[in-house]
Amino acid sequence: MLSTMYVHLQRLKGPDDIIYVKRNDMGGFLLTYTDNYSGVQNAFHCSKQTIIRYMEHLFNMLGMDDEPFLFVQVSLNAYPSLLFKIQDLTPQKIHQILNLIYHNFMHMEPSIILNASRETQTYPEQTERTLQ
Repeated sequence: MLSTMYVHLQRLKGPDDIIYVKRNDMGGFLLTYTDNYSGVQNAFHCSKQTIIRYMEHLFNMLGMDDEPFLFVQVSLNAYPSLLFKIQDLTPQKIHQILNLIYHNFMHMEPSIILNASRETQTYPEQTERTLQ
């Protein structure tokens, strides 16, 4: 799927809460938040500016929770997942995470996204590379 992002919020026990963002057909985004403990799901269409504000508020609030999540995992399309301890989220690290989300997700061109399970792709610096 084009331009997707998952954010998993992990506690010691129980299922992860999941935030899923994808481009919609109208040039905007669909953000879906699933609280897997209660089964409640909320979804709304929004702009990329709203996504960035939402993520900024989310990451700033994570450390303020009295029953905090232990980890947050960010999965961007075509990048490896990144796992962060909530207790280690400093303002500088939050800024870096938001920068990563903004530059590597919001500006990703659909034409460069590989929808590949086992395709061969040629790169200028390599002759062939098999994507798995």
